[in-house]
Amino acid sequence: MAVDKLLRAGIAASKAGDVATAAALFSRVVQADPRSAEGWFWLGKSLPQYERQVYCFRRVLKIDPAHVEARRRLEKLGYLKPEPPKESPPPFLEPVPATISPFSVDPEDVFVQDYHANEEETEGEPPPIVELVPDPEPSEKKEEERKKKKGSRVLVAVFSVLALFCLAAVVGLFFLQPNLLTDIAVVVIPPTLPPAPTATATATVVPTPTALPFSALEMVEYMPVFEASDCTFAIPTGVQVDCGFVVVPENRYGDANKTIRLAVAIYRGSDSSAVPILYLQGGPGQETVKLMSEYFDWTVAPFLAERDFILLDQRGMGLSEPNLDCPKLDKVFEEDATNKIPFNQREERYLTAFDECRNILTAQGVRLSSYNTMENAADVKDVILALGYQQATLFGVSYGTRLAQVVMRENPEVVYSAVLDSVLPIESKVYNESAAIAQASLDTLFAGCAADPDCQKAYPNLEEDLREVVAQLEAKPLHTKIFGYDEDDYSHSVDGTEFMSTILWAMRDSDLQGVIPQAIGRAKSGEANMLGFILSLPVNAINDINLGSYLSINCREQVYASTPKEVSEDLASYPDTEEVGLSWVYGDPDFIFNLCDTWQVEGLRPDENAALLSDIPTLVMAGEYDSTTPPFWSEQVAARLSRSTYVEFPGQGHGVAFSQDSSCPQEIVRSFFANPEITPDISCAAEMPPPEFSVPYKGEPPLTMIPIVNKEAGVITSAPASWTFSEDNTTFYREASSWDMTSVSVLQVGLDFDTVMGMVVGDYEGIGLDSYPVRVGETTANGLTWELYETTAISLPVDIAYAQDGYDAIMIIFLSHADERDILYEEVFQEMLKTTVVFFVEETQ
Repeated sequence: MAVDKLLRAGIAASKAGDVATAAALFSRVVQADPRSAEGWFWLGKSLPQYERQVYCFRRVLKIDPAHVEARRRLEKLGYLKPEPPKESPPPFLEPVPATISPFSVDPEDVFVQDYHANEEETEGEPPPIVELVPDPEPSEKKEEERKKKKGSRVLVAVFSVLALFCLAAVVGLFFLQPNLLTDIAVVVIPPTLPPAPTATATATVVPTPTALPFSALEMVEYMPVFEASDCTFAIPTGVQVDCGFVVVPENRYGDANKTIRLAVAIYRGSDSSAVPILYLQGGPGQETVKLMSEYFDWTVAPFLAERDFILLDQRGMGLSEPNLDCPKLDKVFEEDATNKIPFNQREERYLTAFDECRNILTAQGVRLSSYNTMENAADVKDVILALGYQQATLFGVSYGTRLAQVVMRENPEVVYSAVLDSVLPIESKVYNESAAIAQASLDTLFAGCAADPDCQKAYPNLEEDLREVVAQLEAKPLHTKIFGYDEDDYSHSVDGTEFMSTILWAMRDSDLQGVIPQAIGRAKSGEANMLGFILSLPVNAINDINLGSYLSINCREQVYASTPKEVSEDLASYPDTEEVGLSWVYGDPDFIFNLCDTWQVEGLRPDENAALLSDIPTLVMAGEYDSTTPPFWSEQVAARLSRSTYVEFPGQGHGVAFSQDSSCPQEIVRSFFANPEITPDISCAAEMPPPEFSVPYKGEPPLTMIPIVNKEAGVITSAPASWTFSEDNTTFYREASSWDMTSVSVLQVGLDFDTVMGMVVGDYEGIGLDSYPVRVGETTANGLTWELYETTAISLPVDIAYAQDGYDAIMIIFLSHADERDILYEEVFQEMLKTTVVFFVEETQ
C-alpha cells in the first residue's frame, strides 16, 4: 500500500476512534518514509504515552519547523513553553561557562512520568514541568582514597583510548529512555527485525530549556567553493589524485564571511561519473588525507576501482585550516607517560595545558563550539556538492559511522548508500556505557576461550584468573618496560585496573586477541613483558590525535550528555569492570567535567542526538571482539535501517574493513559498493575462524632439531627447524606470537666469562639482563665442559652455558617464558649443548 494511502487509512481509523489500528498504520507510514511530517504527527496523536507523543511531535518539528499544530501540542503537553509574541523573539543565549555543566543532559534523555493521554486528555491540563535541578557538588564524604586511586592512573591513560580510534574512533549519545526506546522500536520497527538492545544509561535530572534546536535557527546564505591545490603527499605511481580545499563557513548560523578550508583528496577511478565513495575517518581528531594516502595500498587501493574515492580532513584537523592541535598538551601527556610529572601536580598540569591551548586558539579567532558533528555533517554535504557530485556513498569507521549517521539523518538527499564499520550509535553515551561494554567484551573472551579445547585445557578458570590477577596487581603492581617516545624506553608500573584496560585494548586488534588468555596466565605468575608491548601502542599513538578537535566534539556530544553522578552510577552497575570503565579514558567522572568546563564549548541542542531511522541502503559491519564499539551497537543501528545488511565477523576487532587476516570483509564491502540495491553475499563471514589462542608449549608437536654450520663464526650447533634464523645464523627466534620472546643465541666469544658478562649484562639484545648470572652447576657434552648459569631479562628466565675449547670460548644464551621454560630447556637448550662445538676456519687466499 502506497504511503499516501496508508496515511489516509490511518487518518480515517483515527477519526473513527480505532486508535490501535491508526497507530499501526501510521507506524508503517514513518517506517516507509521517516521524513513524513504528517505521519509522525498523526502517530503522535494516536499514541497514549506522554513520552511517545513528545518524541513524535518533536520529529515533526525536526522535519517541518513551521508545523504549527505539532508545536501547539508540545506546548499543551508541557514540553515547550508558548512562543513569545513575534515582535519580541527570544534572544539566542550563549551558554555560560559553568562549573556544574548546564548542558549535562539533553531534553531527549529525560524520563518523565507516564502520562496516559488519549485524544481528549491531550486537550486538558498539561503535566507539570519538572524544573532543572543542578547536579549536587560531590559529597565531601566521598571516599578520598578511592578518588585518588582512580586519579593516579588516569592522566597517563587520559587519551590512551584514542589510538585505535585512529582509523576507527569513538563518540556518541542516547536519544530516549531505555524503556521508551524499546517501546518505540516495537511500534516503528517491523517484528522481523531484531529489537534494539536496552540502553544502559538512565537520565537522572530534567533540564530546563537550553539552546534552540538547529531546526529553529536561521542558517546563513553561502555557497561552498572548491579551490584546487597541489597535493602535499606522495602520490602512488599510476594513480590520479586531485587535491584542494572546500571553503565553508565556520559557523553556518553566524557570520558567513568567516570561513574555514576543508582539505580533500580525490582519487580518480575509471569512471568519475559513477557515484563516488567518501571516506569518513574515526577519532574524532584523526587526520585522513595524509594518513590514508601514506597507507594507500591498505586503505584506498582495495576499494578504488571504477569510482572516485574521496578523502576528507574533517574541520579542525589534518590539512584543514585552521588546525586545532595542542602541541603543549601533547608535551604534557608525553611527560606524564614517562613519569616526569609528580602525581599531585598531574591534574593541574593537564587543566592548565587545556586552558592555554583554548586561549591560544580563541585568540586566533577560532570558535571552538563550531567544531562538532552537526557542522561536520553539513561539511560532508557541501564537499559532495562542491566537488560536482550529486550523491556519494559514505564509508565511515567508528566515529566516522556516527558522522555518517548524522549526514543520513540531516541530508539524506546526498547519500546514495552507506558502509558503517564498527558502529557508534548517535544516541549512545560512551562514558556511561563503558563499564558495560568492558564486561560484554570480557564475556566474549571467556566464551571464546571456553569453546577452544586447547585454551580451555590451559586456562580452565580464565575469568577467575583475571579477577585474581587484578586483585594481585592492585596490591603489588608489576613493573615492565614500555617502548616510548623517540625510541626511548622507560619503566612503568602496571596495577590491576591498567592491566584489565590493557587486556581490553588488545581485544580490538585481531593480531593480539589470541594471546590474551596467555597474557593473563603469565601475569598471574609475575610476567609483564606482554603488557609493555601493548602499552607502547597508545603511548606512541597520541601524537596522531588532534586534541583540540577531539575535545570540542567529545565534550559537547559525550560529556555534556551526562553528569558525573549518572556516569558513576552506571559504572557501578558493573562491579567487575567499574574501575576500568573510565580508567583508560579519563579516570574519574569529575575530572572529565572539569576538563570540559575548562575547554568551554556549547552543550547539545534538542534533536542533535536523535537516533537514525532511514531506508538508505546500508552495510553495517562489526567485529566479534571489538571492545570499543561492541557488536550490539552495530545491531542497534541496523535494526532501525529498513534496508540494512548486518555482518558480524568472527575473531575480528575494531575496523574490520581494513582487516589483514581475511579478504572476506573487503570482498563484502566491494560487492556492496558495486550495487547497494542488492544484498551482498556475506556467507564468507561464517567461514572466518575464531582467534587462535596461544597456550604454553607442552612438547606437542615435538620439535625437530636440525644441524647448523656457521662458517663465519666457526661454530657448529643445532636449532629447531620451525624457528626463524637470523641472517648470520647466530640467533634463533621461535615467534609463536607477536609477544613471544623465546630465542636462543650461540656465540663464539673468545673471552673469559666475567668479561663477557660485563658486556652482556649492560646490553643483551638491547634489553639488558636484570642481574648478574648465578652459577647453578656444570655438565659435560660433546667433549666440552659447560658451566651453567641462570638469571632473568625483563623478568623472563635466562639460561646461559659457557664452555672453553682451547683458546676459544662458546656461549649459549637461552631466553624463554616461565610457563614453557622446563620443556624447552630439555628439548632445545640441552640438545644444543650436545651438538655445539667450535671448529677452525682456514682462510683462503
